[in-house]
Amino acid sequence: MISLATDARLANLRLENSARCALWLRDNGAATIGEIATATGFSRPTVADRLEDLKAKGVVVERLPARSVHRDDGRPALRFEFRGSVGFVAGLQFGRDVDRIVISDMSGNLIVQRAQDNTAITSIQLRLAAVHEQLRAAVLDEGLSIDSWLGAGVSIPGLLDPNGLMIRSALFPEWDGVDVARELTSTFGVPIRIENDIKSACLAESRLGVARDHSDIIYIIGWHEPTAGIMINRALHRGHRNLAGENREAAQDPFFAQHVPNVEALARAVMASDAGDAAALATVRRVADALADYIFGMVVAVDPDLVVLAGPAISAGAALSTAVRSALDERTGAGLGPSVVTSELGDNASVLGVTLVALDQANATLFGVPVEPISRLVGRDVSSAMAG
Repeated sequence: MISLATDARLANLRLENSARCALWLRDNGAATIGEIATATGFSRPTVADRLEDLKAKGVVVERLPARSVHRDDGRPALRFEFRGSVGFVAGLQFGRDVDRIVISDMSGNLIVQRAQDNTAITSIQLRLAAVHEQLRAAVLDEGLSIDSWLGAGVSIPGLLDPNGLMIRSALFPEWDGVDVARELTSTFGVPIRIENDIKSACLAESRLGVARDHSDIIYIIGWHEPTAGIMINRALHRGHRNLAGENREAAQDPFFAQHVPNVEALARAVMASDAGDAAALATVRRVADALADYIFGMVVAVDPDLVVLAGPAISAGAALSTAVRSALDERTGAGLGPSVVTSELGDNASVLGVTLVALDQANATLFGVPVEPISRLVGRDVSSAMAG
């Protein structure tokens, strides 16, 4: 007699094998039972059974290839294809000046990328309503069924505890002490995953961007009040209180209040430096020294193979990233520190990161078991600026 525990293990194994077949099809395209069996190591009968399960869920469909005019040796083998349209997820980014929306199907195909200026919207309630309206309009424009919406990831600036409770947000003080995930789940009516904006950007850069071939990275928003995301062995390092890498003022020097009070001022200084302004270059180098001190502390602790610099001051020109590389080399010793590169994904990194988070959660729900994280978003240039 099979015990309940054995029965449960067999049921779980069935789900895992189904997920493995489905995700192989998603990543490799349509295939026959024999091709799937060879790729997965499962027997042909096992693959056939798992495909029947997946067809019943609407995750896989059959494709019968056209008979070749040169063949008369019987019916061609059925091919099976992952059905990305079985559902979709949204990635939402609430930023200081711009809110971004991404919709992806379950294959990781980007269906929608939108951005809207929010500078005229004064309350978080109105921001939520505006984004919700834009999202529903995008769903209708693309002919999607709202019933196929499997979840969303939301990127927000601020300190979040391990349970998603907002500790502090300079941008959204109304949310201090609030369970933001529960609040947004109520608003949008689907499961919501909340992520800090820098951590989500770090995740995207690791899976999709310049760091995709590296296992240990530090992702830095670069100026004298830096914030970092940390990946160790391709997983986000959060720390005991989910605060690893969070905003710590790297310099108390009053120079910064006078010369670079905000990142926009620093971006202007970077552009002026690239144009040959000696005074601006001196300012940029002073910021780079403060930033290198901050990075050096994390480099000593983490020993990453890559440091990714991002943010408006980094994308404004080459002066700051060049100065940071030089200043960090002085601290680590030339050739002994990590490589320092600039972000590939730019302003879109954070919203793409929470889209990946939403896909991970939706896949686990769809297949009933945790699955390998998705590392692809295709169909559009994910590094290009999104039009409003």
